[in-house]
Amino acid sequence: MNNQFFHNVSSEHVFKKLKTSVKGLSNKEVEKRQKEHGFNKLPKERALPGLFLFLRQFKNPLVYILLAALAISFIAGHTSDGAIIAVVVIVTNTVGFLQERKANKALSQLNGIIVYKIKVIRNGKEKVVKREELVVGDVI
Repeated sequence: MNNQFFHNVSSEHVFKKLKTSVKGLSNKEVEKRQKEHGFNKLPKERALPGLFLFLRQFKNPLVYILLAALAISFIAGHTSDGAIIAVVVIVTNTVGFLQERKANKALSQLNGIIVYKIKVIRNGKEKVVKREELVVGDVI
């Protein structure tokens, strides 16, 4: 049976399939499952390099329009207009880059501060654990 269909079956069937019970898992079984499956957390994302973040700011339809206007200005011989457009594009993309970098830094700091806790049943008793400590078969 596929795990995605557990909502269609009885609790007894789920307990049997996950090798658990209404009393939850024992501490020994939790340790065994943590060793087998690892902790319940997503892998950390690598921080994007600054140059990539800056270049990503150019993926914007308005920037494409400004770059087209920049090219047309230089082709038409209006170099001062083209220079002004170039400065506008660079300044707006720099501001966007700085804001995104600051937001990413704040988000990573928040992820380090916030601790989610979940009530589970283990050894027949209700217990509060960190979400990273959940294992397959925990009764929450």
